[in-house]
Amino acid sequence: MPLCSPLHGLLSRRPSTTWENGFVTGNGTLGAIIFGQPEHEVVIGNDSRLFLPLKPESEKLPGEFDPLAARRFVPDIAHLLPEVRAIIRREGSPQGYVTAQARVWEEAKRQGYRGYQYAGNYHAGFKLHLEMPTDGPVVDYARTTDFATGEVVSAWQDDGGRLERKWFSSRPHDALVGVMSRTPGPVRFNPGQGGGLNASLHFGTFADLSLTALESSATLAGTTGGWLIQIARYDHGEAEGKGGYVSVIRVAARKGSVRVTDGGLHFDSPDAVMLFMKIRPFAWGETPPVDALQSEIEVLPRDYDQLLAAQAKVHGAMFARCSLDLGAGAEHDTPIEDLLDRGQKDGVYSPALSEKLYDVCRYAVISSTGLYPPGGKGLWIGQWQDEWNTIYTMDVNLELVTASVLSANLPELMQPLADFLMNERIMADCRENARKIFGARGIQVPQTRWPDCSVNIAWGPTISCGQHWTAGAAWFSSLFYDYVLYTGDRVFLRERLVPFMKEVAEFYEDYLTLEPSGIYCFSPAWSPENGLLAGAGDNPAMDIAACKELLTNLVASCRELGLHAAEIPRWEEMIRRLPPYVINADGALAEWALPGSVDNYSHRHASHLYPVWRSREITGATPELFRAARVATDRRIAAGGEDGSTHGFLILALTEAMLGNGNGAWAQFRRML
Repeated sequence: MPLCSPLHGLLSRRPSTTWENGFVTGNGTLGAIIFGQPEHEVVIGNDSRLFLPLKPESEKLPGEFDPLAARRFVPDIAHLLPEVRAIIRREGSPQGYVTAQARVWEEAKRQGYRGYQYAGNYHAGFKLHLEMPTDGPVVDYARTTDFATGEVVSAWQDDGGRLERKWFSSRPHDALVGVMSRTPGPVRFNPGQGGGLNASLHFGTFADLSLTALESSATLAGTTGGWLIQIARYDHGEAEGKGGYVSVIRVAARKGSVRVTDGGLHFDSPDAVMLFMKIRPFAWGETPPVDALQSEIEVLPRDYDQLLAAQAKVHGAMFARCSLDLGAGAEHDTPIEDLLDRGQKDGVYSPALSEKLYDVCRYAVISSTGLYPPGGKGLWIGQWQDEWNTIYTMDVNLELVTASVLSANLPELMQPLADFLMNERIMADCRENARKIFGARGIQVPQTRWPDCSVNIAWGPTISCGQHWTAGAAWFSSLFYDYVLYTGDRVFLRERLVPFMKEVAEFYEDYLTLEPSGIYCFSPAWSPENGLLAGAGDNPAMDIAACKELLTNLVASCRELGLHAAEIPRWEEMIRRLPPYVINADGALAEWALPGSVDNYSHRHASHLYPVWRSREITGATPELFRAARVATDRRIAAGGEDGSTHGFLILALTEAMLGNGNGAWAQFRRML
């Protein structure tokens, strides 16, 4: 009987030829992409800890290069702030920013800074190939993902009977688990001689593999089982992080026999084969933890249904906390490609597609949040070198991917984000950013970072001026304040969030300068993702809104908890001195609160609409600014500068929703689809 769509899940009738169209499973830290044909399926193992050590890229200087020093090296350019501000004031925007950035770069280079340092990119773990010759023509092929359990299934019929392959990543047992089985059909049925499931398993490799060694081995374990082991060692990076990772796979068959062949395992005539898979990184100088992983795997129950039931209980409890019902009914069983094709060809996006979109987003964030919050592609990547390094981008991506976990009733998924930002090592990095770039106390969250380092080194002489972006810490504070409002967690508020917000406020106290008018100025600054000549300027609307929201939430928190009473009046005075927003000559909310500034509508961020879609400061209660936000949104949509970026569409959809335009929000979702 052909597979049907799970109540909450995806059904496809088409095999996938690329990993980008594979189906995924994950337990937050360990995951897999499954794709391929009936006769050749590929499982790509992923682990959120697999980042290449830092590799220097651009702006290299002659002589010896110490990657560790480069990774930790933030140039001390704070003493240039008076000169930088004078240049910007004298030459105006954007030319003043071009001249000032050149001056900053000259000094940074003199100190030994080498320019934009890419974080070590997130990469795939193992690539497991499963070769299973078909017995005659394949019919009734289908594959599914069950969002309520995390199970991925592919199944089909041939002359030898029905075949199924099932996979999931277990939260309670921290392992990838798979099973392949054949139910013999009438054409090839031979009682007592096994199930006729012939399969070969072996590791593959990735293109552009940056390793000094990649050791793969296959060994037998009894008459019906075996081990596949792969040890990978990195060939570059500083001593602190250079090491590698181990992939260990235990294979156990029911009936039949197993043999080693061509570095892999071949199974003859079992009726089922189970697989247990783990990945673990190791640091430079450590022994690859093969024995430890084998021991962990050997104690797992050899019962797929028992392991899946334990996974479904934990994962399913999280997924089932909320649901969206738009009356899709029987359309739930429609293959996902048909729903998408109908929308792309006919412009008809059904309630079933909307429900699945909501479900798949919740499934993805549950499955990719664990030791760390979700990365650039969640937990999943099917290649070695990604075009964006799949780093943590802090000026929009990480905020948006975690912003909805509260409305999805998943508050515990905020904890990895809090640990990611508030642990002492990362806070020390952010204090170093504030001190060396701005001469300020407190913290500055950089535009990009990797899991264990948050120094601000992702900038160069012509790559915008992202080192001067200041809204990140305030934006994350806003997400954590929402967490407190949702959960009532006063312990988190008192012990973690108020101290965090207080350091953000200290940064603003030292960074902001007073104009003769008594109004603060944000300078130098940056509004993502404008380039230098595209219109950089002082007083980005995003910075003003994020700072105002931060100080407002800090004051409210301290009043509620009875903390820092002597400092509250100072913070309230800061709020009163923040620059007012500006409406430009087009009647639009300006990206920079500077009279006469020129807006660049054609770029993929809508950062300056933060007071609409995030802090909700601009509402119908502020009619003039509300109308200006409407004009700015229309201009941004008409310019079409989102460049296919999901976050661009999403922010515009959120803005339309906050402006009360449901049809406009739906139009942005249609563009995403």
